[in-house]
This record gives sequence, structure tokens and C-alpha cells, in this order.
Amino acid sequence: MADFGLERAVGFRVERVASFGRNRWRVWTGRGGGIGVEYARIGIHTGPVVCGGSLQVPDIVGTTTMLAIRLRLLASPGEIAVSTESAALVRGLFSFVPLGQRRIPGVPKPVEVFRLVGQTAAVERVTAAERRTPLVGREAELRMLSRLWNKVRRGHRQFVLVCGEAGIGKSRLLAEFRGRVSEERLVVREIRCLPEFNCSPFQPFVRLIEDILGFSGSEDEAARRSHLMSYFASCHQGVSVDERRAIATLLSLRSAEDMQSCSADAQRDALLSLVPRLLDQIVPGFPLLLLVEDMHWIDPSSLELLQRVINFSGRAQMLVVFTARPEFVSPWPVQLVPIFRLGKLPDDETRDLVALLAPDLSPSALSRIVDRADGI
Repeated sequence: MADFGLERAVGFRVERVASFGRNRWRVWTGRGGGIGVEYARIGIHTGPVVCGGSLQVPDIVGTTTMLAIRLRLLASPGEIAVSTESAALVRGLFSFVPLGQRRIPGVPKPVEVFRLVGQTAAVERVTAAERRTPLVGREAELRMLSRLWNKVRRGHRQFVLVCGEAGIGKSRLLAEFRGRVSEERLVVREIRCLPEFNCSPFQPFVRLIEDILGFSGSEDEAARRSHLMSYFASCHQGVSVDERRAIATLLSLRSAEDMQSCSADAQRDALLSLVPRLLDQIVPGFPLLLLVEDMHWIDPSSLELLQRVINFSGRAQMLVVFTARPEFVSPWPVQLVPIFRLGKLPDDETRDLVALLAPDLSPSALSRIVDRADGI
């Protein structure tokens, strides 16, 4: 049993669990040996737990853990069973097939169960959300992004860092801007940095590279390796052996030969050279919108790779929008990457936003929420 969110609950936990489940199944089925396929059943549920003992070896009890264990028993070999509560938190990021309502011992009511099928193209919950928070204000910020995009249309490379406190609406702003240009002929790619990977070199680029290569969430390791080799053979015949091995290593697809023949320094240099060229070849002739979220969690190697992307003399039509919290110190001169600071919403716009989300609130409750929100 694996518990995510202990001892400190933070954002993105359910999607990390779902990604972990998919990755474990891929490893078990792709490499052979080890854990038998007949035991590869996973159940995922979200809720509070009662924890005792030490943090190193916690004793966790409660309905949440019991239901996760029971869900595992409902899954067929090689499948992941997910509760309604967990599926609702990652819908849009992952695809599901309903398995119907099931009676589970110890639970008074039938439980709706889903089978996790795979990961979608979305990497951000704001992008994937079926019902986003209404956007109130931020017209000046949207005009700024539109001005930069107009320059990209005319053949220029543009960069901007959107800086603001947690929860202030950086991702929502980018989702709105992306929606406004979605009817145009363009290519959109996303990179998201996560706190648990801030010491893992190049980890934010894994999903981006998988998107470029056209991987699907249902492929096992053998299929992904074959897909990788086919992509290089057809699209990037000039890729060196070290570059191929570096990508395979980053995507956990390396063979025993790769592990013996490619040093860590060679892998790093190969990625710094190859990834900007991969980005340059994404649908040539179309403008590229690259969104890089949560730079305050980026690792040093990924930051250096982004510097290579900025300095690469290839694709002319490209807008790169970085987002970060105020503690992030930009390594770039403001002449190259200007900083746009996202301020708090004034009280009248906060009031309008809350009224749109909860129109039945009493005036006194609305005023208390506005006061406590502090514009965020």
C-alpha cells in the first residue's frame, strides 16, 4: 500500500498517484520477471485517514485505506480501479471507463467504480477542467499577451515571465489566453515543474518529449522503445547515438547496452543539444506557444535547457510564457524576458467573481469572503 499526502497534504496528489499507477504497470509488463502480472492490480481512493506510529513506518487505518484495498480486488489483472472521489479530481487529465456501482463489504452504499484507461494530452488541471472558474478582470494582462502574440505572428521570438503569488490566477490566465488563440493555426506545448522533482534533472521535459514523440498512455515499454526508434529513423536521422541513448534514459527506456555505454555527463550534454532541435521541428511553419508553469520548482539542468531553447537560432515564430511565484529569481535580463507581475484582484472584481460562483450567498457572507480572500 502506498499513501500519498502523508504527512503533509499538498496539491496534485491524486494525479501523481494515477501517474504512479500507470508507470508501475508499464514497468511490470514491459520488463518481464519480478512481480507477476497476476498481482498487478491497483486501487485508488481519496479521503482522510487515521495515522499512528512513526512517520517512517506509519500505521494507517480508516475507511479510505479499506476502500482502496477493496477497489484493488475489483480490478482485473493489469488494471487500475478508481473511486468516484479520485476520478473527479483528475477528470480531463486521465480517461476512465465506468465499471458501474459495486457493493463493497463495510461500505453501506454502493460505490461507483471506474477503470483508469490512460493519460490525456492535458498536463494542467486548469486546462483539463470541464468547468473553469470564470475569469474576472485581467484584461490588461490578456492584452499584454496578445501584443506579444501579434509580434510572433509577424515572425519574432517573444518571451515573458508572469509572476504572482500561489492561487492568484497565473494558470487560469494562460488557459484563457490559450482559449482565445485556439482558432488560429498554431502549436501549443506545455511544461510543468513539480516540487518533488526540483532535484531531478530534466524531469519537467519528460511529458513534453513524450508528446513530441507521439506516445500514448497505454503503450508498454517495448512499444514505446519501438516508437522512439521509428521517430528518430523517420524524423531525425541525424541524431547521434549518445542523443538517442540520452532520450531513452530520460524516458526510462534504456537497455543494458545504453546503461553501460552512456555516461551521465554525455547524457546531459546530449539532451542540452537535442531537445531545442526537437522543439524546432514541431509542425514546421506554424507558430509555437510554449507554456512553462511553476518555474520556482525547476531543477538547475532544466533551467539550463530552457536557456538553450531561448538562445536556439531555429524557429522564428515562438512565444514562451513562464509562470512563477515571487521567490523565483529570473536568470535572464528583463530586456530578453520581461517580468509581468500579476497583482491581486481589487475588492469589486473579487466580489463579482464570488457572486458568479455562488449567486445565492447573502450579502454579509459575500462580504466576509471578499475580506478573507485578500484579492487571491
